[in-house]
Amino acid sequence: RKTVLSDAALAELDAVEKAVKDAIVEIRTIARGLSLPDIGRRSVEEIVRDLAEAHGGRTGQPVAVAVAWDGSAEVPEPVKICLYRVVQEGLTNGWRHGGGQGQEVRLALKDWVLRVEVLDRGPGFAELPPARGEEGDDMGLAGLADRVESLGGRLELANRTDGPGAELVVVLDLG
Repeated sequence: RKTVLSDAALAELDAVEKAVKDAIVEIRTIARGLSLPDIGRRSVEEIVRDLAEAHGGRTGQPVAVAVAWDGSAEVPEPVKICLYRVVQEGLTNGWRHGGGQGQEVRLALKDWVLRVEVLDRGPGFAELPPARGEEGDDMGLAGLADRVESLGGRLELANRTDGPGAELVVVLDLG
């Protein structure tokens, strides 16, 4: 600041400083979310509800959560981590590409089969994304599919059949 002489340069420096401070606040907000070591002690329902609440807090749009599960099944930590990442990515993609309209997460367990659906009421897929990304792509949908498949499950993407929107579905057999 001491070397900047013009008011325009000071204003630009102020804008850069504000952008950096805003980025730090955003990173801290993300980091304050559910930490992975905490996942082992929490139920899948708590994890999903906390993710939905955090996403709603960031976006200003509520995320509906429906649970059809008595909570009695023991879910291994790798499955919890996988579901955390799936729901997180699904909500983010639904917000980014679906406009954040009518987002919801459904969690169900029946006959030891765990099913998690992340849905929105956006325009849906004009064309379904490929099942695999480029070589080395461990982010996004390809990375999620790999994660789910490594646990013996499957990840499905589709347009909703009950109206506009997209759905991301994970099915894992816990038996």
